Amino acid sequence: MEWTAGKFVEKLRMLKTNSVKDTVQRENGSILIEPGNIPKYRHILFQGLKRSDIDEYLVANYNNTFPKEYAELLQAFNGANLCTVKVRVKAANISFAESLLTIYGLPRTQPFNRPADIEEPFDVRIEDLARNEKIPSSWLKCAGYDKMPGFIRIDIFMDTGNGKVYACQKNAAKILRSWDNLDACLCDLFDEMSVMPTEYEV
Repeated sequence: MEWTAGKFVEKLRMLKTNSVKDTVQRENGSILIEPGNIPKYRHILFQGLKRSDIDEYLVANYNNTFPKEYAELLQAFNGANLCTVKVRVKAANISFAESLLTIYGLPRTQPFNRPADIEEPFDVRIEDLARNEKIPSSWLKCAGYDKMPGFIRIDIFMDTGNGKVYACQKNAAKILRSWDNLDACLCDLFDEMSVMPTEYEV
């Protein structure tokens, strides 16, 4: 199957280029776009992985055929937290940040050894474990997004057999949306999330 993820990678590269004057780059290569307080960033892009690291830590340890499409995406960007918004909890008088679209990756440092200013992606190896028992084992959970209103978390699964992508509510098995490939999925979701409000009150 032909790899078609270029459009989404180009969207992220364009985002990075267009925001060059409003970014912070960490020592590990992570790029915070539109940095602030709450949220700490509007977007964060994690530096791409070496192919050798993907092969050693992901491909070699995955029970199914690790998707080429996803591996190539990780070479460009090792995951991302996109379209982060500020959420105010009126009753408790507190605020927190929530990334509406999250692409999982491979952390380079473990949480207990990680300085506060060295952000890492959510670990796809861990995220993939949490699923409804009816979800096929050949589906890899590689991303997630929030369905609005209500911040309903939706899991994104990639069928490692045919490359198709499915959206299911967290811990459920019913398919809510589907795409022919990962690129189409991520392009659609990024476009949708980019135009949503940046602040919410619950």
